[in-house]
Amino acid sequence: MAAPETALYKPEVYEIKRIQLTSPILHIGSAVSKLSPFEYVQTGKRVYLPNQEALAKTLYQRGWLQDYIRKIENREDITSLLEDAFGNSWQTAKDLNGERIFPQQTSSLKWTTQKITDLRSMIRNGMGQLYIPGSSIKGAIRTAIAYHLLKHKERYQGNRSRGGTSCA
Repeated sequence: MAAPETALYKPEVYEIKRIQLTSPILHIGSAVSKLSPFEYVQTGKRVYLPNQEALAKTLYQRGWLQDYIRKIENREDITSLLEDAFGNSWQTAKDLNGERIFPQQTSSLKWTTQKITDLRSMIRNGMGQLYIPGSSIKGAIRTAIAYHLLKHKERYQGNRSRGGTSCA
């Protein structure tokens, strides 16, 4: 057992960082978490994941629930129904409790001009916030290092004759 003065202690500190995605495709989650088309709404520029319970209750209270169910059953676009029920700014509509039906943290830029047919949700913490697991970050760092080493292998192959290791 190490002496207390030489033991390493984990600091009681953590940092929260904000990252911006620069890749049009990033999915961290499982294949099981594929969303049905009625679980999200897409416009030309954004994709929205509504609070399903709040949406259904509010549509019911406003007399639009049966129209919503019919559109879902027929796999029709519901954007026009949302405009009729909530107005042109349906994205900011609120339920009776004052909560947004389409929370800002569950909407995202749409990276393609094509219609999305396969959408999978990302991993979220217990508070419903998106997060990237450490294993995914580790994999991304490994990939970046491997790419760099392969792209610049001539820099590192010269080390072989001097006793270094090669990455070829």
